[in-house]
Amino acid sequence: NVTTNDLACMAACLANSGAHPKSKLDILEKDICDGVISVMMTCGMYNGAGNWMVDVGIPAKSGVSGGIIAVVPGVCGIAIYSPRLDKHGNSVRGLQACTELSQCLGLHMLQAKDLTKRTKSGEGSRLGSVRKGSLSSKAGSKRGGSNRGGSNRGGSNRGESTRDLLDMKFKGFAKK
Repeated sequence: NVTTNDLACMAACLANSGAHPKSKLDILEKDICDGVISVMMTCGMYNGAGNWMVDVGIPAKSGVSGGIIAVVPGVCGIAIYSPRLDKHGNSVRGLQACTELSQCLGLHMLQAKDLTKRTKSGEGSRLGSVRKGSLSSKAGSKRGGSNRGGSNRGGSNRGESTRDLLDMKFKGFAKK
């Protein structure tokens, strides 16, 4: 069984050019990571990939179980699990959470100028809290199980903070 933490570790490894987030060992070649991230950008979200890149701007791969991994190269890996799916087979709450993370933390790859300079100069202070880390969450699921009965009907999450949507867990993956 693969957990959300396992997915976050995989995403962090891709974001860190193949270095494992805990052991710091290079387990994938940078060229492989670049290729995987490129495929994630173009078709990782099934038929919703184009809209995903416009709206969220983070390379991602979803699974029909409700899992999503997203990768911001050199910054972080994100993993989310919530089983309710949209018409494209992507997690409804996962899409919502990634959209909010992208907007709140300035992670949109097509809009961000230079995330590392922003963090070092202090401009992107909110980004600094997740820089060189991975996020994992079971958004809207109860003990990793089904989301039945825990729907998000009748309300917008626009006013809710990212913390309200996610139980975030951070793990460093910086090479030393």
